[in-house]
Amino acid sequence: VPSLRLQDPPLLPCGKPHSVVAHTTIMFAFKYIAVVAFVFSGYCANALRYIPEHARGGSLAATHPELLPPVPEQAGARFINVPLDHFDDKNAETFPLRYYIDTSCWNAENGVIFVEMGGEGPAGGIGGCNALALKHHAMNVAVEHRYYGESIPNNDRTVSNLKYLTVEQNLADTAYIIEAIQKNLTKRQVVVNFGGSYSGATAAWFRVKYPHVTHAASSSSGVVNAILNFTAFDEVVAAAIDRPVPGCANRLRAVTSAMETGFAAGKDAVKKMMYILYLQFKCHRSRRFISYNYDLAQHFRLLSAGKLIMLHVMVACVIRTQTVL
Repeated sequence: VPSLRLQDPPLLPCGKPHSVVAHTTIMFAFKYIAVVAFVFSGYCANALRYIPEHARGGSLAATHPELLPPVPEQAGARFINVPLDHFDDKNAETFPLRYYIDTSCWNAENGVIFVEMGGEGPAGGIGGCNALALKHHAMNVAVEHRYYGESIPNNDRTVSNLKYLTVEQNLADTAYIIEAIQKNLTKRQVVVNFGGSYSGATAAWFRVKYPHVTHAASSSSGVVNAILNFTAFDEVVAAAIDRPVPGCANRLRAVTSAMETGFAAGKDAVKKMMYILYLQFKCHRSRRFISYNYDLAQHFRLLSAGKLIMLHVMVACVIRTQTVL
């Protein structure tokens, strides 16, 4: 992509170049058109109101449940007590693990059981009878990964308790739930488990580890080759960031270093840094800018007055390093 960087454009009050104002106006027009289109499309396409089906198990769905479609009554959350340690017979401790079942298009005679593997985040529920489930008369099952959402053993995330947070325990949890479901059916049904990225890897591993429980697995972008301290992905991201604006990656590294220093100094230092960043973006006078935004959105959660709050911090390459530090 060719660089569109401008050279010292005229500045308006608060350091906003004319081109930025024009860009803002154009973006506002696009947003207005998008809102109008969205409203009218709602009369003919309810799906546009919600997160796409393939993205309903991600972090956006976890933080914005209002963007998820209503969960059918028969697909409400359920809990089952699973062993804290599936591999220690002397440990009888259990904890409630959350999962979802949707039987709105289920046929007990020839239906298939679709099992969505738990990922590294809260379970987003089940959106109802989708096209694939309808085609195969399937029962949809979604399992929440232990230590996420409402499936935290003893509500304890201390380091000593995290020894039970392993892939093997997660796979055993899934097998435990599937077997519990099968026991309530008149006959055993075919099971297909699936997932993407990390849960894509667990889907593949689950098929290998429990071939007697599942008949097939769909692993989408499954990271089955686990590599310790894997940095190649970050290297690709750094190269992509540097392409439109050389030096952007180093400025981002400086910002990251400053954030780490702030967190090490305590929450007051981080709050101060958040405020500085806010002021810089609200009224920065740097003459270095890009007519189209290459901004990086980072979400920092801070504990304030005992409540978890979300701070949306925009870290852009247009701000000089010294103004952030």
